[in-house]
Amino acid sequence: FSIQELGALLDLPEDSPDLAIIAERTEGWPVAVALYRLWRARSGGDDSLSPLFSGQVAEVAEYLTEQVFATLEQEQQALLTDLSILGYIEAGLADFVRQRADSATLLRSVEIALPGLVEHGASDTEPVYRFHPLLIDYARSRAEAPAARTRDRRLRAMAWFERRQRYVDAIQHAQASGDPAALTRLLADLRPLHVFLAHGVGELRAILRELAPDHLAAHPRLRLMAALAHFKSGYFGEAGAMLEEVRALTAGFAREPFGAVR
Repeated sequence: FSIQELGALLDLPEDSPDLAIIAERTEGWPVAVALYRLWRARSGGDDSLSPLFSGQVAEVAEYLTEQVFATLEQEQQALLTDLSILGYIEAGLADFVRQRADSATLLRSVEIALPGLVEHGASDTEPVYRFHPLLIDYARSRAEAPAARTRDRRLRAMAWFERRQRYVDAIQHAQASGDPAALTRLLADLRPLHVFLAHGVGELRAILRELAPDHLAAHPRLRLMAALAHFKSGYFGEAGAMLEEVRALTAGFAREPFGAVR
């Protein structure tokens, strides 16, 4: 549903803050909107509670348990919980994360079983699937895997994205894994000039947005990335100051702070 249709359906004005939150949580998907209406009715019709709406509130979880997961085969349920760490899902990524070779078939079968909660598109090479956030949220709550297994899936996702130079996704999974060493290694291997030549300054900025200031302080190459992004945006003074900082920190761009010659 569009924002206008959603407002009419819920009897809310288009400029209502509650409507904006509901639109964000449901993304306008009809099944999700129907679940919101169910939850709102059982919550006394109070739209001010909309920020609390998720796949784990009792009414939604009950529906997803009885009407969604109960209709799926065990392997399909396992697929949803295994992939609940992902956003857009390509079969190759799913296979790599799960260490299986049947993800394409299972993803297609889940799409057929849950047409209102699975979105299907295409990348350059293969189909791409996306589960509605309510379903992802619920699937995460059902996951019973030890923290170490979840971390390993995150690290495999990081590796898959890194090999394809999709660094923003790789950084997000490295951070979510809770493994500082993995993130440190990933950031140390980034090559700003290579990223810029392959993907443009927009990719540099997207990477930098994912990083905390202490990451920039610890990795001179990230400072070079920030300097290049500033330079391409016309902030020549700031770019020059950053370069001088890196020059001083690396003995004239010759050494990493920890001493490795590059």
